[in-house]
Amino acid sequence: KPTPEPTKKPHTHKPTPEPTKKTEKPSPAPTGKPTKLVAIAPLDCPGEGGFDVKPCHKASFGDICITDRPSGNKNAAEQCFFDGKRFSVYYKVREDDTTFTDDSSWKSGDDAMWSKKVAVKEGSADDASDCRAIAKAEWTIVTKSGNVLPGPREHMCAALGYTDEKEHVPAYVACAKSCASGDREAFDKKGMHEICRTNDPYFEIDACDHHDNATLPGSTCAWVAEDAAKRCLEEGMTQDWDESPTKAYAFRACGEACSTCYDKP
Repeated sequence: KPTPEPTKKPHTHKPTPEPTKKTEKPSPAPTGKPTKLVAIAPLDCPGEGGFDVKPCHKASFGDICITDRPSGNKNAAEQCFFDGKRFSVYYKVREDDTTFTDDSSWKSGDDAMWSKKVAVKEGSADDASDCRAIAKAEWTIVTKSGNVLPGPREHMCAALGYTDEKEHVPAYVACAKSCASGDREAFDKKGMHEICRTNDPYFEIDACDHHDNATLPGSTCAWVAEDAAKRCLEEGMTQDWDESPTKAYAFRACGEACSTCYDKP
């Protein structure tokens, strides 16, 4: 007899098992905090080329730092100068910092381009019309012969203007980021770097400007404080951190009176 064929078992459909769900681990939090770098004013550039200033990616918040961007980068400030070379120095703050912000409503006054008459350098912004124009201007310029000279930006920060809410507002107040003039502590947390000036003892205003009582050594900032709203825009002379004579506005040299720099309580 022929061998009988095996009886076929009825086909039963087994549902495809659902893949085992893997326990998803939360994405690790970013190790770095959002950072904002504010180019400091030339008067605040560290002495001796900033030999002891850390690169920005290693610096602490609230300290000055030297950018690790290559020299010549069109976005680099290159506002500091030492031993024949320019370099870029910034103030490192958190992204949500409100000390260094610009008021987009600020406009310069119509009666003058700047509060002081200055020669406009070729290739620079031609006026302080708003904070964006100031931000585009150069802190320093290099002449064809290689000399480094002050650019128009600092003069623009001394312009008077107005905002949507107030008249007679100086640019250094309204454009604190573009002018690097936000009210901050004079020293970094470790006390190594003096990053702004509260009462510069070397700051003097020329007696020819009819400020006889402002020319006494060490007393100029006290004189500025008597009428800060007007006198913070006065220009005088002081020393940079390499002890070279340099021009300066009162709002840089007299930070305590002008609310641009303060000593830690």
